[in-house]
Amino acid sequence: MLFAAMAGPAWRIGAMLPGFFDVTRDVPIAAGGPSLWAIVGSMVPDRIELSGLALATVIGTFAALLAQFVLTPPRREQAVAAALLAALALPWLLPATALIDVAPALLLAVADTHRRRTAELAGWTAAGLLAAILGLPALGGVAIGVAIWRTARIAIVLPANDNALPLPAPRLYLPRRAA
Repeated sequence: MLFAAMAGPAWRIGAMLPGFFDVTRDVPIAAGGPSLWAIVGSMVPDRIELSGLALATVIGTFAALLAQFVLTPPRREQAVAAALLAALALPWLLPATALIDVAPALLLAVADTHRRRTAELAGWTAAGLLAAILGLPALGGVAIGVAIWRTARIAIVLPANDNALPLPAPRLYLPRRAA
């Protein structure tokens, strides 16, 4: 389920990649979907070219999520949240995100609403999509960003570091003053 959630954005990255190396073509940064680049696009002038930064960000996040979930697979209760994190974060970072890119995330969030925490995530995801449909993609990007932050707190649980250090803590040796 997790890798299926990552497959759609990976395909979009592959489809966009040739356009980023063509200097004669103008690559749009925002296409009306709720994304980080809709927020950034509403704050900076149109002349600033951010598509390379957008592509590097989404590829780096894709690699980080893949490494995180391959090295420490999510437990059973975290599986849907991990898939939801991938389905939310990758389209949110994609340049030229369309509304259809975020729709699988809404389906995943609604499918897991029997738990209270994921019902909140479904609400944030639906609010982000609704804002983008109403013509406010930057506001929708903020709502999706909140949903990503809340999902990451469920999906990525760092282990407690309650074991002792394997070596004694280093001491700072300072030269002694001559008396």
